[in-house]
Amino acid sequence: MKNILLLVLVAGFATGCSTERILKIALNKNKPDHPFNPTGVPPEPDYALAGSWDTVQEQPVYLVDVFFLHPTTYLKPDGWNGPIADSSVLARNRMVRKVQLSAFYGTANLYMPRYRQATLYAFVDPETVGAQALTVAYEDVKRAFLYYLEHYNNGRPFFLAGHSQGSYLGKQLLKDVLQDETIRRRMIAAYLIGMEVTQQDTADFRGLPPCHAPGMTGCFVSYNTQEKGGFSLVRSPKETIAVNPLSWRDDEQYIPSSENLGALIGIGGTFEIIPAFTGARLDKGRLYVDKQFPYKKELNNGPNKGGLHNYHIFDYNFFYENIRENVRAQVAMYQKR
Repeated sequence: MKNILLLVLVAGFATGCSTERILKIALNKNKPDHPFNPTGVPPEPDYALAGSWDTVQEQPVYLVDVFFLHPTTYLKPDGWNGPIADSSVLARNRMVRKVQLSAFYGTANLYMPRYRQATLYAFVDPETVGAQALTVAYEDVKRAFLYYLEHYNNGRPFFLAGHSQGSYLGKQLLKDVLQDETIRRRMIAAYLIGMEVTQQDTADFRGLPPCHAPGMTGCFVSYNTQEKGGFSLVRSPKETIAVNPLSWRDDEQYIPSSENLGALIGIGGTFEIIPAFTGARLDKGRLYVDKQFPYKKELNNGPNKGGLHNYHIFDYNFFYENIRENVRAQVAMYQKR
């Protein structure tokens, strides 16, 4: 599990709190040594080609789809945007399929495009320094989504899902393409996991609320996982909106570990489902897990070495079976509608 999850340590690193300086230092290794230059970005993906998709189900077998946007898997400082065929990116994307996209296995047809990701350093200041790199990434995602709708979707209901940088770009889709009501009404739900969603975001979503009941459709899920007192990635706790993945509600009630159907945890190269892994509660938009849970010592090494106790990289893993069950319940509810 250590290998996985360097890949995602934090595309949500936009922060205005006291940790900003720490984040800049941590991400400095990913900062390109040259200014952003539009002529220097990798070639634009052609989504008519199989090589521009990490996962594409050309022969669908389910009644619904998931359009999934992977997190940051380009960790080199070579450029502001990463090439889609970089060998290290492809290897990390395989792990994303295993521990994140797999939450939709057996329920939805799978579509995960490759895109020219922004370097992690772009998230130090996504409104100025990194804006151009993030725009390149978003334009790829937008073209991939439109291609998916035209050539693969065939009118089926779908989930929009992602993690970290993928959820950041998914938010932009909700504010842009998904304002089209003919498309929006086919969206079962949006899983914007590992990225803060603010009150302003929800205003820009124009009517898409946070989920507040199990199986609820026409809503979004967002949360960032940490331990109380741990390192926070949430920028604006007073205005951040989140959903507890153990109750699928947006209130601050503590949900005990007995409601955790199973975490997907990999230790020593073997993944297993561990029921009753951890409880969780929301507090001002942050999702806090229990102080003690299985393999805590092992999971606080690697990206969390030094006692950060931030579990952003395990946002899907810790609540894996609950996500799978809720996806199935949402499909059933949507079909009743």
